[in-house]
Amino acid sequence: LVPIYSVSFLNFTEEIKEIVASDSAVFVRKYRLEFHHTQSNLPKVYEGQVEYWLAPDQRGEWSIYRWIDNGLAKSSSWSFLKAALGE
Repeated sequence: LVPIYSVSFLNFTEEIKEIVASDSAVFVRKYRLEFHHTQSNLPKVYEGQVEYWLAPDQRGEWSIYRWIDNGLAKSSSWSFLKAALGE
């Protein structure tokens, strides 16, 4: 599925929103993901807008508890790729 020497790239291209408090945080970003794989039926470039909602977990470490992802224009989203690969 992914060649051993494959290199993929994730770039957050634009900051849309950032809210940080002592017990939670929300980050909204546009992104461009290049994921080099061997699946001929899947695109290799994904563009979208993602929201990460974070809060401290039981160990006090920040964890993503909500992920919202939408593709931009005619591009598939990162979530589409995750679903297609069964992740």
